[in-house]
Amino acid sequence: MLITRIELENIKSYSQIIIDFRRGTTAISGANGAGKTTIVEAIGFALFDFLPYSQAQFVREGEKYGHIVVHLIGSDDRPYVVDRRCGAGAFWSVYDCEADSRIEQRTDVQDKLH
Repeated sequence: MLITRIELENIKSYSQIIIDFRRGTTAISGANGAGKTTIVEAIGFALFDFLPYSQAQFVREGEKYGHIVVHLIGSDDRPYVVDRRCGAGAFWSVYDCEADSRIEQRTDVQDKLH
């Protein structure tokens, strides 16, 4: 799996950000409290349903929802978009760009990502 882009909206310190990743090794650097760990946690939540705390704590203070979109190339060399929202209107889906199909059932999403 190769992550090519991550989009965050209302996630902890981020109101909105898009981060593009290039092939090879990526380093995430910055000052303490800049949001480096948040990026890793967002990937973990979107792809593996893992957060070390509650979803309510993950959503930016004062907002009703948080939204994460991860663009990736799967082990089958096909492009996918994982779309995860927590808080109000929560959902989790995987979009297969080549097949133009979307998987939305929790168990199906987990099976596709693992």
